[in-house]
Order: sequence, then C-alpha cells, then structure tokens
Amino acid sequence: MNQHTDLISIFLPYYNDKNFLPQAINSILAQTYTNWELFLVNHNSADGSRDIAHSFKDIRIKHIDIQHNTGAVGAILFDEFLKQAKGNYIKTFSADDVLLPHCFELLLTALKKAPEQSFCFGNAEYVNEKLQKLGSTFFQNRDGFDINATAPQYLKKMINGISPFPYAGFLASREAFDFSIDKTTIMMFDMAIYANLLVKGYTPIFIDTPVALYRIHSGQTTGLTQYHKAVSRSMFEVFNYLKIFLNIKNVMLLKQAFPDNTIIQKLQKGEENLLPFAVAKYLADSPDIYRVLAGRMFLSEIFNNDEIRLLIEHKFNYFVADFRKLYTDHPVYLSYREPLSDKNIPLFRLIYLLFRRIWNILTFRSLYHKYKENKTKTKKFSC
Repeated sequence: MNQHTDLISIFLPYYNDKNFLPQAINSILAQTYTNWELFLVNHNSADGSRDIAHSFKDIRIKHIDIQHNTGAVGAILFDEFLKQAKGNYIKTFSADDVLLPHCFELLLTALKKAPEQSFCFGNAEYVNEKLQKLGSTFFQNRDGFDINATAPQYLKKMINGISPFPYAGFLASREAFDFSIDKTTIMMFDMAIYANLLVKGYTPIFIDTPVALYRIHSGQTTGLTQYHKAVSRSMFEVFNYLKIFLNIKNVMLLKQAFPDNTIIQKLQKGEENLLPFAVAKYLADSPDIYRVLAGRMFLSEIFNNDEIRLLIEHKFNYFVADFRKLYTDHPVYLSYREPLSDKNIPLFRLIYLLFRRIWNILTFRSLYHKYKENKTKTKKFSC
C-alpha cells in the first residue's frame, strides 16, 4: 500500500453543475488515498454551483474562479490549474462523474510499478443520471479501445481522430506535462493531452478494474442533441490538434505505428527532421476532409523550408510539382464523398454527412429553379 507521500493534484472544472457537483466532490473526499489537493475551477457558473463548491470545508480543497466564460472545459482552465498545482501527479475529473473509493490508490500503485511510464487509465463503469449501472464498462464498449494495443497502435488511432481513453480514469506524472496545449482548444482538450504523451514516447498503463462511474445523461456534449455544436467547434481545433503529431521525434515509433506506409517505412534513424513531412503526407492522403486539409497546409509550410525541401526531393523523389498535382487532381470537395464508404466512421457522422449532401442537392435545385424562373421572366419582358 502507498504511504501517501505523493501529492495528487486534481483538476475538476464545473459550469452550472449543481445537480452533479456534490456527488463528484464527495467521491474525492471518500478516497482511501488521502494525500491530495482538489482544485474546483468555477467556469462562471450561474446556477448556484459556486455556492455548493464553497460549502465544502476541507483544507485540501482550493478554488479557482473564472469570472468570464472561456467556452468550455479546455486548455485555458487547465493551464490556470497547472500554475497553482503542487502535486507530483495530475488527475483530471469531470463534475458529472463519480470516483470509486480506491481510484487514487489503484492508479498511483500502477504508476509506481512502472516508473519509466508516466500515465495510466483505470476502467470506468457506465451509469445513468441516477448512478444506476448500465451493465457495461468503458473498456468493453469504447470504439478503438484495446487493452492489448501498443503505444504506436494508439498513436495511429489518435492521428485518425479516435479517442480511446477514459478521461475519468486518467492519472499522470506531473513531470510529463512539459508541453503546452493551444489555448483555443476546448472540445479536443483531453485528446490533446493524450496525444502529447504518446508523441513523447510514453506507453499508457491500463487497470482493468473500475475506478470511476461514467455518467450518461442528456446534458452531455457527446449526446446527439449536442452533436452539431460539437462538430462546429471541433473542426476549428483539428488543425492545432494534428500539429501535435508533427512533433514526433522517434523514427521507430512512427514506423511501428504505420507499418504499411511506404514513405514512413523509408525513414531511417538520424532522419528525424523528415518526420513532419511523413506525417503531413499521411494526413494529406487521408479519406477524411479535416485531415486532408491539415496535411496539405502542413506540406505547404514544410516545402517553404529550402533545406528540408531538398532533403525530401532527394529521399523520396517528391517535388513541389507532385504536391501541386495532389491538390489539382484531388480537389478537397471530393473528400466529402469518401468517408461515406469508410467503415470506421461512426453512424452519427454518416448521418451528418448524408444530411449535408441532401441539403446541398436541395439547395442546388432551388437555385436552379429560381434561375430558370428568372430566365423565363427575362424572355417575356424582352418580347
């Protein structure tokens, strides 16, 4: 058993969460591991959540009050938390979830057994709004999760936009947080953390024991009612998120992640300066429009570095003319069609893309009919 010598700093932001916040705080107070500090980050709540948070009298609880709405849980709030946190371990947590009493104990023990790694995840049980169990866990039903997957395999999943890790079950060493996250990041904040840790070469540790209750309720951003809002926010964050993978410094890590990619497999140790090109080219060849756009933008920036451009030409026989051919022969708008045949795209996105296509067709027809009507009126007038 841990001797409770390591301090765990907990990041718990809240925004109008009065119905769930007391349960979340009480679940931390009930932890078997007692050496922690809890930062309750008030995100300009207006429903009385702040009063509830301040009603808990424990010297380990600290408060950060953000007096204006920065958008949602994101990098700005987390950065403010890190400035004040004194712990050598970092725990993230949501106001609508609940931790099981042994959470800190199990996660910290797992990290202590593998000091070369810096982050771990425990399982989470799905519950409804009243905390009634739904009969499944995150590890069982999360798309993309595989407890036996390697770090390179998870790196590939995350480059392709899959988020396979349970936020409520996360714990990491403070030393691993020597990276920054773009301050405009909101929806992809947790993915940005995990991506940075994988890019740095850390391998996640998994504990197939529930350490938290993951609540499913109507107010979540992940609900279908909030999907379009989430998409509109996320699409502006994708570029900054994908930029993280341009920071990969380990050739073998990328080669293991993409064993079938010809360009990546040509790389050798000592050619780390060509890694951004290999990642950008992979993205540019993706069937997903967001990754296509990001990849092409990254390639454009890379080709403006004369030294790197010459190395690319020599190593891969790939020239600016080939890059121009890429976007002239394959216009970006065609990328909207390809994901419809991609079996890995979630059903709700297929529905969204199908709706978008139908909407475009109807809009085109409407404009075409108006054009014909105006043309007919013009002819009558001229007669």
